[in-house]
Amino acid sequence: RPWNLLSPGYTRPGLESINLFAEESAPNQGEWRYTMSEDELRNSAEGVLDLLNQYRDNLARREINRLLHSNAPEELKEKIRFLISYIREPSFATLKDNFAYREVVSDPILYESCYVIWRGRAANIEIQDEAVVFDLLVGYEDETVLEGIVPVRCGFAVDLEENRKVEVLGQITRTQDGGTALSLEAISLHQLVE
Repeated sequence: RPWNLLSPGYTRPGLESINLFAEESAPNQGEWRYTMSEDELRNSAEGVLDLLNQYRDNLARREINRLLHSNAPEELKEKIRFLISYIREPSFATLKDNFAYREVVSDPILYESCYVIWRGRAANIEIQDEAVVFDLLVGYEDETVLEGIVPVRCGFAVDLEENRKVEVLGQITRTQDGGTALSLEAISLHQLVE
């Protein structure tokens, strides 16, 4: 039958065959970043499928991160890792669910690999061999409130001036040592009118 995004029961191609709970297994014991009951794990995992079916990939990725850092059984985590392959890179026009800076810095691990659109000013611009890097002064586009400073890497050519107002669409990454410091890998960048 022809698919219709609004028809009940519509499933994103490929997701209809995924059974996250083929075998019964109890939550892991011990210390975890997010500890959930069996029902909470089931609801969270089913929520990921629902979000992917609604093409709410950014919210799905956040919930995937929660499950991967939880007491979920390893069999469930393996299936959840597979679902990452369904997540698509957004554009400024298609990013449905944005996360505020203060939300992300409160728990960077939860937002790793999620996409955000943040505004601010570009500072400390450095042109490297394969990238342009700068610090985004988040929230400082009107030079009133500085929410934070985030390193940005652009793996594409961009003509950028110091202290220029910009809007960055980027993917959140954490430092290599696994710490909570975050940076953005820019997907796209708009220079805003002064």
